Amino acid sequence: MDLEEFKLTIPCRDSQLDLLDSYASLGNLLRILIVHGINSGKQFILNNYFNLLKESKDEQVNIVNFDCSAVISLRSFYEKTLQKIVEVNGNNDEQAGFCDSSNKFMIKLENIIQTHNITKLHYLIFEDFGSLGDFTDLLQLIFGLNKVMETSSIIKDKFVLVILLNNYNLYYTSDNLGELNNYSLPTIFFQNYTQNEVFHILTDSITSSYLIHHHCKFEEKTTVTTNKNSDNCNRLNPEQQQFWEDFVKLVIDSFHSFTGSNVTVLVELILKIWPTFTKKIFVDKTYNFNDLLRLYKENQSLFKGESVVNDSFIDEPTETNRKVMKSIMRHNKSVIDLPVYSKFVLCAAYLASFIAPKYDFVIFSRLKELSSRKKYHQKIASSKGQGAINTRLLNPAAFELERMLAILSSIYGNTEEEILFSKPGKHPKISFNVEFYSQFSNLVSLNLITKASAATNTANLDLLNGKLKFKANFNYDFIEQIAKDLNFKIEEYLMD
Repeated sequence: MDLEEFKLTIPCRDSQLDLLDSYASLGNLLRILIVHGINSGKQFILNNYFNLLKESKDEQVNIVNFDCSAVISLRSFYEKTLQKIVEVNGNNDEQAGFCDSSNKFMIKLENIIQTHNITKLHYLIFEDFGSLGDFTDLLQLIFGLNKVMETSSIIKDKFVLVILLNNYNLYYTSDNLGELNNYSLPTIFFQNYTQNEVFHILTDSITSSYLIHHHCKFEEKTTVTTNKNSDNCNRLNPEQQQFWEDFVKLVIDSFHSFTGSNVTVLVELILKIWPTFTKKIFVDKTYNFNDLLRLYKENQSLFKGESVVNDSFIDEPTETNRKVMKSIMRHNKSVIDLPVYSKFVLCAAYLASFIAPKYDFVIFSRLKELSSRKKYHQKIASSKGQGAINTRLLNPAAFELERMLAILSSIYGNTEEEILFSKPGKHPKISFNVEFYSQFSNLVSLNLITKASAATNTANLDLLNGKLKFKANFNYDFIEQIAKDLNFKIEEYLMD
């Protein structure tokens, strides 16, 4: 498959693919490539492009994908990167060893190249690089890696670093882009899809073809039609095609203000809504494809309220997940494979469940006069009175999502020891977007956080209206182990 054929599978990204192909054609003359943009599909596109590149140059190229979201320190970043390179080159037993600086990283990587006789050009793709810290710290790391590439002729002949900044759009602030330009570092910007482009992707591309023929099937055999823009990918008759386009437009119009241009989330919503929405057509056979308006009126609850949360963003925990988490909590295991961000979410959920809302300002305020934990406890004790029993320490209380987010903003990065670039008391930038809700959904599906809505009429609940509540579903021993992994002293936030 050449580039032009590849473009047919990736709509609305021709200019980015042209740039990417131009940079890749430079080979080892390219040292570092910065790819940025928020919820723009860049990681999917890059992975597919480099897989295509490897197929066309199998004897000359190696692709190394490294997920930065599981990294909690600078030392861990360097060591795990080296370990990944060693594993890709065929030695899973060899350990990369201690490495906590760019100079040591350069020396060790040179040794690995010489020891393993590496001759292929390696594209080292750092996924979710933005999770490593705030942008100032990321720039320092990027410049450090660039210095390694400039200094070592051995490394720059064998490696190209591709950095994906998932949480940053550098064009929002020209200063950030200017600093990169000072170092002559090439960048590719994946702007957000427009609403029309999202519609095109979901109705007239290989994505829509996959949905229609593997998940949202119309019937066993569909009439073949030729759609010039989709390369014959949609095999629907005109009536079916119109129904599909109208349905997709309903989903986009209903959820675009929340999902933005995140195609992955919209696809998930389509997969959740489709079976129920089309039941009277394919199962009951009482409606046909011309009855979309009637179907919408009868299924309006699918497009709003709590059903959106239940069926799309928060999957109910399975029995297997329940058993796994019960086993982990029973044996007090600390080997839970969760991202650092998710562990902080668990800490915030526990604090929200076991601390009364009226103490939030006293405990979580960042005012200088309230910086001492001792003062926190004194204020709580004096306001609570002598001899009172805090039942919240016995049973978790339900909390609103907004309150937990506020607590998370306060505690995230507030540790006694250094986590990656964050020094004690320094709070890295966080954002509550679709990625946060995805991680929150995973915690709910693992039954670590459970829904506890106080409303009786669940049909009208909405994620954003404050009625939906949650609570922590784990004990103190469990969260204490999580907090230790983060070097986060959670006990200082709780009453004695």
